[in-house]
Amino acid sequence: MNTQTQFIDLLKTIFQFNKNKIDLDFGVYKIFKYKENEIVDFIEKKLPAFIEEAVKDVGEYDIYRDVLNFFGRYYDQGDFYPTPVFSKNKHHIFRHNGEEIIFSWANKDQYYIKSVNSFQEYKIVDISVKNRKKAFKNVTNIKFLIDEIEEEKGTTKSGRAFVLSENKKPQVSDDGNSFLIYFDYKKSKTPVTLEALKKIFESEKIEIENLEFHFKKFNSLHKSDFFIHKNLDSFLTMELDYYIKTVVLDLDKLEVENDLLIKRAIAIKKIGAFIIEFLASMENLQKLLWEKKKFAYDVNYIITLDKIHLPLLRKIISHEKFNKQVEEWKSLGLIEKFPKNSFIDSKTKEIKEEYKYLPLDTAIFEDQDLTYSVLEHIEYLDDTIDSILVNSDNFHGINFLIEKFKKLIKCVYIDPPYNTETDRSNGTFPYKDGYPDSTWLSLLGSRIEASLPLLSDNAVIFSSIDDNEVDNLLKLYKSLGFDFVKLLPTIMNLKGNNDEYGFSGAHEYTICSIKNGKVDGAILELNVTEDDIIKWETDERGFFKKGATLKSSGENAPRTKRQNLYYPILFNKKTNKVESILFEEYGKIYNKENNTFNDNYIEELRTKYQKKDYVFLLPLDEKGSKLTWRWSFEKIQKESYDVIPVKTKTGVTLYKKQRPELKDFPTKKAKSFLYKPSYSSGNGTAELKELFNSKPFKSPKPLALVEDLISLGSTPESGYILDYFLGSGTTIHAAINQKRLKQDFKVIGIENGEYFDSLIIKRTKKAIYSDSWEEGKAQKPNGISQIVKYFKLEQYEDALENTVFNSSDYSAIKAFKDGLEPFKEYMTEHYQKSYLSLYEHFGKSHSQSLMMKIEDELLNKPFDFKLKIYEDGTIKEKTMDLVETFNALIGINVMSIKMRQYEGKRYVFVDSPDILVIWREFDNLKEVMQTEYKNKEMEFMKQEVDMNDKTIYMNGVCQTHSRIEFDAKETLFALREKLID
Repeated sequence: MNTQTQFIDLLKTIFQFNKNKIDLDFGVYKIFKYKENEIVDFIEKKLPAFIEEAVKDVGEYDIYRDVLNFFGRYYDQGDFYPTPVFSKNKHHIFRHNGEEIIFSWANKDQYYIKSVNSFQEYKIVDISVKNRKKAFKNVTNIKFLIDEIEEEKGTTKSGRAFVLSENKKPQVSDDGNSFLIYFDYKKSKTPVTLEALKKIFESEKIEIENLEFHFKKFNSLHKSDFFIHKNLDSFLTMELDYYIKTVVLDLDKLEVENDLLIKRAIAIKKIGAFIIEFLASMENLQKLLWEKKKFAYDVNYIITLDKIHLPLLRKIISHEKFNKQVEEWKSLGLIEKFPKNSFIDSKTKEIKEEYKYLPLDTAIFEDQDLTYSVLEHIEYLDDTIDSILVNSDNFHGINFLIEKFKKLIKCVYIDPPYNTETDRSNGTFPYKDGYPDSTWLSLLGSRIEASLPLLSDNAVIFSSIDDNEVDNLLKLYKSLGFDFVKLLPTIMNLKGNNDEYGFSGAHEYTICSIKNGKVDGAILELNVTEDDIIKWETDERGFFKKGATLKSSGENAPRTKRQNLYYPILFNKKTNKVESILFEEYGKIYNKENNTFNDNYIEELRTKYQKKDYVFLLPLDEKGSKLTWRWSFEKIQKESYDVIPVKTKTGVTLYKKQRPELKDFPTKKAKSFLYKPSYSSGNGTAELKELFNSKPFKSPKPLALVEDLISLGSTPESGYILDYFLGSGTTIHAAINQKRLKQDFKVIGIENGEYFDSLIIKRTKKAIYSDSWEEGKAQKPNGISQIVKYFKLEQYEDALENTVFNSSDYSAIKAFKDGLEPFKEYMTEHYQKSYLSLYEHFGKSHSQSLMMKIEDELLNKPFDFKLKIYEDGTIKEKTMDLVETFNALIGINVMSIKMRQYEGKRYVFVDSPDILVIWREFDNLKEVMQTEYKNKEMEFMKQEVDMNDKTIYMNGVCQTHSRIEFDAKETLFALREKLID
């Protein structure tokens, strides 16, 4: 193969043109697919013609070889790397600007794009069909289709794999062109095999070249992650210059072959620049859609009943969907019934205590008018909202919040993926083959850096991490300009677990990072109250308080795992103390020789001791399954004084007395290592088990640890707490618990997991209503007053889906752009330069996600703006919430919001201290432009809001009013500008 052919093959590889004929329609593949003609024209026509002209006086072989070597050294499996691809045989110079220490990694100048959850179809077009059945007559391709995707549980994808669909069998498509094979993506120990696929194709007499390649590719795509270079043009241009000066222009030959070398260098520079320009145009399109601010949708509120205006609450109770709300309360374990006619106390005329803090969810009612009615009665809305939860990739979530919460975050807590070997092998953290650390750093680096504008001057970031990436994370914080970075060992299991290189692992780490380096005012005191001290009691052995239950939990809890820990414990009703059975009785319970339990004998013991007025306790779960105790029989005999019996509705529960260890007695000063028995990693799992009566999340952080960290990093008056790896929702739960202690923390949480609704939102509702749970049911209604706003954001894949890459209506786009000329007085200079330039930048492409809409419906129908969104494995058309999006991107602190009707059309008024936003809808532009209509409309608006001394935004104002008539800014132009700002 000559160098020209090799070079052309490299370009085809870069643009995903491969011999195996895959037709993919997601992510970057979508761009390459829609620009296929443009790419082919570049590779097969424009580039050869350009090279032919450039190499007239130079050897063509050397030119192709040099250009091939240059691009080949930086490209690897779909991405360009900021440093050359590793090679033992080549030496490269590492650039720096004179810094004392440089921290860098292979993907440093790239955005990390998460797993492609929107991947639904894998199409193979290079096939040979020899099936003579009529149904196969027109089959030209194979499609692997994903039928069902099992929801992720927690942060792990462990065990999920492709299996042949149980519901849909292989079949020919309705149009007769495709042979369809359906897969489910779910937890399975027997994933589909290559041999199983071969049998399907053999039975239908279909031949596929490189089936093994397709099988591996299909399996990997759902776990694959991609990168977008932040500045590919500048990077490759700089590297090309360096390559020419150090490789092409060989100084030893420069005097002898001066003229030829110079010509060769010039030719390579021209050809390289020509290729770089085309490559960068593709990369920049992806970068634009990645960086653009995303739209909010499905904006809803969790609001406790005490916050709702009583007359409105009565109206809500009569709503047709209210019974659905009551059913949710029941399913969450909050209440068993809701008395519609007697929930008000007849004496106080207020909501009864057991119903006062029930969390109403506006999403259940699916009634926009109702939601606005609820919000209208809340003064200083944004200041009153307790927490905000965002369902989004954390980069987009952070980006969305910057204008509204700039410098308002006092404390950040994150618990990112640890990048363990287990994470990498089971898919918890997918990574670029050969670059696990670099991929992880790109994920963390881009998110931490994006969050910097949100931080107040003395903000502190706490990051949980373990040995796998602790060194890299420390260096990352220092490289981002954090002057104070402290490593705090955090004891998560004092006894140790999981044998680590001969040591019993007892700790993780918490990294404390302060941007300005000033610890005073940044690190506060632990929130220790009188209640904390009261919890500690004393006996003859010193201080103690109630600790964990004596009954085991986890994988090793069943009695078959640790047979010697299954035995009865006695509770003496007269003395209220714990006692043990006799040693010889214990010896008859389990027979080691034949590995059997004598359950009949245990029942004899039960009868014996119950007659003596003892409560006979065995370690059983709620289903009656036989578990084990945490303590041995010998320990119970010797230390029964360290057991606390607690009487419950169903009997007696045993708890360990927790003794102060390592000076655990409450103190307000934090130490350089973090330890409390309540920090035990098992407590996080136990807390979720109590809430949900199941284990919906792997390795959640314990509440006590997060409660202490947010107390150290913030006060209710100092700012918000941010967690952009929200996981199971421990941070918002911790903040809610702190409010019960009169510490009114506000949390902003971001999580992209599929469990956002099923775990985080449900956990939030449960935590609001009660802090005492058992087997998924609230034990007492001690709720607190809360408003939590939650919503979803459009994602990168959605932006791609809503971009047309080869519009046949380019003339209409140009006409639309030209039609904006009369409205230039409403456009800032920045808008004209940045946003309108998109039309030249995109060429024949345009994006609904960037609001590059041909029609002017956006001006007069702002409540009907829709995008195609990937949701639950399918594409759905969803209405974007422009009101919420605009408030966030402009940075409006909303005091009040309300919806009104005028002439049968909706108006939404958003008021803030210095900005008033008016959203309206209208159909007949001519009617709206009439002076009489405008005067009446203005009178209506002035009756609803104070329009004096405010910057006013209104949609469609550029169409309906002159500046003299109404000095308002065009909402649409301001929003478009912010999308790409």
